[in-house]
Amino acid sequence: MEDFILVAYFISIFILFAFGSHFFIMLYYYNKYKNVKPKVDGELKEFPMVTIQLPIYNEIYVVRRLLDSVCKIDYPKEKLEVQVLDDSTDETVDEVARICAEKRALGYDFVHLHRTIGKGIKPVLLKKALQLLKVNLLQSSMLILFLNQISLKKHSPILTNQMLVWFKQDGNI
Repeated sequence: MEDFILVAYFISIFILFAFGSHFFIMLYYYNKYKNVKPKVDGELKEFPMVTIQLPIYNEIYVVRRLLDSVCKIDYPKEKLEVQVLDDSTDETVDEVARICAEKRALGYDFVHLHRTIGKGIKPVLLKKALQLLKVNLLQSSMLILFLNQISLKKHSPILTNQMLVWFKQDGNI
């Protein structure tokens, strides 16, 4: 019985060692590739249409900053579509509608989609949003709030050349 416990102990120690050594592997690859820049096949003459989807749920104290942050993205207004996918059940719905109207008045393409069907049917809202896409390039993210200004102009040639995003083809993604 003692041998079994000892073997189980050493196996678990080995597994923890292998898991912990992953840090050193990642550190190696980081140092190996930190100076490698992605190849861009020249400048884009025309930027592609981009849709940013922002899923929210009862975030009345955050939504203003989120939508303001989207407007700070370095990309042409006429090539940027923002879909606010709202599952809120409180006064956030009215606030989002008001903010989206303000942004549309400033020339941004903001679409506010609110799910009126009961809970547990989020795919219905996502499917509706995908049907309304006007674009080829889709960025679905909640991290924009934490970025002061990001440059889609800078990154869109890399994304389009390396196919790192979802593409809409025949209504399917």
